[in-house]
Amino acid sequence: MAMPPRAAGRNISLTSWLDTVLGFFADQAGVSREDYVAQTGGEWIASGIEFTADMFTKGIMNKLIQGLIGAILGSYAIWGKPNPRLRKELIAMANHELTRILDPKPSDLIELRESIDKLVSAIQAKDLKLALDALFRSPEELKNMLSALGIPVGELRVEAPTAPAPVAPPAPPAPPKVEKKVTFR
Repeated sequence: MAMPPRAAGRNISLTSWLDTVLGFFADQAGVSREDYVAQTGGEWIASGIEFTADMFTKGIMNKLIQGLIGAILGSYAIWGKPNPRLRKELIAMANHELTRILDPKPSDLIELRESIDKLVSAIQAKDLKLALDALFRSPEELKNMLSALGIPVGELRVEAPTAPAPVAPPAPPAPPKVEKKVTFR
């Protein structure tokens, strides 16, 4: 029997796969499994999003992305009226992302200031490369971050693709030989 269109999405959960793993801790804490897993799982997922954003963006772009993700998740949780468990998960994720903007580490503040200064300079100079450098991590920065995590990274080369050498066009055909007969009178 087919479900009504809206009923199919009523039990969506991002963290239900953690019920078995985290259920033990919820029981030990005397908290409902659904609440515990929604909160903890939502935090874990948001940490994964934060880690990914931190790997590829920096400074002002990082804060903008985290703010945008937090605002979207929180807005949907509040006004989108998802099922109660999904609402709890989304609120945990939104709060995680938004608090990273409000409570930055000291190193975040330094990177944020450098990013803003570099972006302002790039806009004034109309330099797209400098603007991208102010917002996104370079391949070298990414390599250093992965190495710091203990992830083996081979030599990283970023080369612009080169166009193949131009091929000379074929030589034009030789003009036809015309023999003139000269007659003397």
